[in-house]
Amino acid sequence: NIITFEGVVTENLTVSIYTVDGRMVKKEQFTLGTNKLSCDVINLNPGIYFVAFTNAESRQIFTGKFIKY
Repeated sequence: NIITFEGVVTENLTVSIYTVDGRMVKKEQFTLGTNKLSCDVINLNPGIYFVAFTNAESRQIFTGKFIKY
């Protein structure tokens, strides 16, 4: 029950996870140089979620979605 994104982080990032109705359910910070971003989603209910990566200037640099079974 962990989602993982691999790749070297070239700037400090915030990863936010949202429900389909837009409610933020998780937020984690990752620092420069991290090779693997892992977020524990075991406490999330089954459903569809959206994930957003933002940098220190609050610019969204990646969005995606995943299904928790």
